[in-house]
Amino acid sequence: MVNYDRTLSAAGSPSGGNSRLNYDSARVTLEALQELGRNLGLKDDITLSSFMSFDKSIWRQEESIDLETLWIGLEACILEAINGVLSMRDIEGKKTKIEILERITLIKEHMVEVEKKAPTVSLEYAEALKKRLKTLLGKEKITMDEARLAQEIALYADKCDITEEIVRTKSHLEQFLQIIDKPEPVGRPLDFLSQELNREINTIGSKANNLSIVRAVLQIKNELEKIREQIQNVE
Repeated sequence: MVNYDRTLSAAGSPSGGNSRLNYDSARVTLEALQELGRNLGLKDDITLSSFMSFDKSIWRQEESIDLETLWIGLEACILEAINGVLSMRDIEGKKTKIEILERITLIKEHMVEVEKKAPTVSLEYAEALKKRLKTLLGKEKITMDEARLAQEIALYADKCDITEEIVRTKSHLEQFLQIIDKPEPVGRPLDFLSQELNREINTIGSKANNLSIVRAVLQIKNELEKIREQIQNVE
């Protein structure tokens, strides 16, 4: 921090320069003269004019400052401070970008697991449903209606299909990578995309009744939350 403590004045003084009366010095001088007069037995006939002309030290000379020179020095300090802040922001920005990209990479890895498990969701449900029906119907000695079973499985497969969500999620991730490399401010579009990603991931988690997918979804949500926290510091 640079502190400037100077008085700028255009007021004149008896000497023609910029000055102000130094009351402390004047008081000391007057007391010294009075003491001298008493000691020498002189008449105290000190007048204001004689006193003022006696000692120039009672006038405090003020420093005359060239405003242009002052501004040059001040401007240099300001520019140095601004450049320091910009440099620090650049370093922090690059660091944040690296961290975000690392988290995007982790999300893409988890999405590979989701995409791999997605086709098995309806098959696992079909097997589980068949076993359950055989157990229940076997006790009652009732024949299983294969057509009805196939219809039930088809309905469930449609409900738990996450193909569209996977496609949109992958698209959002690619958009994210494109936007983060742009030179202009990217904070708002990245924040919007992170919200869209979170929405798709929540849908995947609610539709896909699969333990592996649920675990992957939880990991992705954790990474998205950290990304959103970092984006708050991005312009």
